[in-house]
Amino acid sequence: MSKRSPNPHISHPTRLALPAPSAHKKFPQYTRFFSAPILCQIRAIVLPIGLWIFLAATIYANIALFSPQSIKSLQQAAYHLKPVDAVRNVLGVSVEPEKQKEANTKKLLEKEYQHWRDVINEHPDYRDGYVALVTLSYQLGLRAESQKYLATVRTLDPNYPGITTLEALLAQNK
Repeated sequence: MSKRSPNPHISHPTRLALPAPSAHKKFPQYTRFFSAPILCQIRAIVLPIGLWIFLAATIYANIALFSPQSIKSLQQAAYHLKPVDAVRNVLGVSVEPEKQKEANTKKLLEKEYQHWRDVINEHPDYRDGYVALVTLSYQLGLRAESQKYLATVRTLDPNYPGITTLEALLAQNK
């Protein structure tokens, strides 16, 4: 009995010839410029020296940059050469006399009030300008003017949702 090959076009079975493994082939060897023990010795020397340099630089920065004289000069530069002792600001809270704080607040309110009056003079139909004038005149204690500006807001935009809030605010302190 003859064995048939699975492929009818090939009359005899074929074998794939694999190359014989070479006994002399090894992984490629790359020589090091520095050997491993020398690298360990260098690391043992450089690492502590680097840490000491970093520690010395940190101490110098803390002494030189954060001394009271340098902090005061940095504050003067930040406040555009205003004297630092005039107003002390500690963690965002200014430590200034209460009367001076009230005077500064009133000056700012008056300045903003004048700004919005100028805006309204240029644009007489600007509703939000009148709303700002209602609140600013209320804060400045000008109750009659705040009522007048509220009436103007009411005529410009009767559906403005903030009218009820402004009316309630002005009705509280009559």
